[in-house]
Amino acid sequence: PAYPGLYLDDAYKAYKNKNYKKAFLLYKKAKDVANINGVLKTDSFKAFYNIALFYDKGIGTKKNKIKAALNY
Repeated sequence: PAYPGLYLDDAYKAYKNKNYKKAFLLYKKAKDVANINGVLKTDSFKAFYNIALFYDKGIGTKKNKIKAALNY
């Protein structure tokens, strides 16, 4: 089965290359995989934190303070 860490490196690389939409989608995928598998590890927390940050700042997606708060 997939685990969040599979997507985090690529998400970080996309972010560093200023491909924010791709980074957002990869962090979201990591978060979704963590939810499905019930994984609560460092990788899961990184995914949730980054999704919250992206929603909060409007990075790669529209700003949405509610979704940001739900992911913190």
